[in-house]
Amino acid sequence: MIATGLRSKRLSVPNGELASRFALRTLEDAISIRAELTSGKKVVIVGGGFIGCELAATAVKLGCNVTVVHNAAHPMLRPLGSELAQQMQSRHEAMGVTFKLKRSVIDLIGSTRVAGVLLDDGSVIEADVLIEAIGSHANVEWLSGNELDRNDGVLVDSAMRVKNRAGHAFPNVFAIGDIARFAYPIFDLEPRRIEHWNMPTETAKRAASVIASFLNNSDNYPAILDDKFSPLPSFWSDQYDNHLLAFGLPTLADKATLVAGDISGECVFEYTRGEQLVGVCGIGMRSVVQSYRSKFI
Repeated sequence: MIATGLRSKRLSVPNGELASRFALRTLEDAISIRAELTSGKKVVIVGGGFIGCELAATAVKLGCNVTVVHNAAHPMLRPLGSELAQQMQSRHEAMGVTFKLKRSVIDLIGSTRVAGVLLDDGSVIEADVLIEAIGSHANVEWLSGNELDRNDGVLVDSAMRVKNRAGHAFPNVFAIGDIARFAYPIFDLEPRRIEHWNMPTETAKRAASVIASFLNNSDNYPAILDDKFSPLPSFWSDQYDNHLLAFGLPTLADKATLVAGDISGECVFEYTRGEQLVGVCGIGMRSVVQSYRSKFI
């Protein structure tokens, strides 16, 4: 069973050996960051995804001066779409967060501790604390030399059995959690690695049922292998009083439509690819968002 998970990506910059650099992945990371987020601190967060924006909201509430550097036009743009992402940006700005968009960090300023960051446009932002929320790496390097398909995690079939580059599934090797890349038939047959909170549990339960049947030489083993496995991705994010809940894969959409509520308050967006519903996301209105679960089956 391969369940080695992820590690945080870190900035690769010339002056990178400075203190006061953090990433958020573990409990120890959270404790270390919390100790630094005291009132009046200048905090620069690199990355405007959900983790970056949740950190920004937390730091602002603790009295910090927060700047988010993000390489897209709006924070959380890919999962939320332009309209909802722009609305969430406005809500952050109303709380005091400053955004440097379509920008990236090319170097750090300081001698022993981070004192600022240098952006690709030549500007400098002062910083007492630097938090890097720029994504993750799958911990699969140790599997090299085994002819496995390690292109973005580990490729598995619908039974969570690891596949080699020729497409053969090993009957006794499994991968679960954030590193498993597999197809979701409710959307299409393209294998994807999804890091949402429910994936480790769903993939572990699937692998467990297959393994138990395999070890017990069950007559139902072929049928269990053929069972449809297409868990519905889900995520939530709390930022100030904004409670976001989503189902599906909004990143697949070519259109986002406001279907309930008001964009300036609580609201729900549908995400479609052509005529296919691929996602739903709401700020508040949880009962409306929850009602969409059955529409993906």
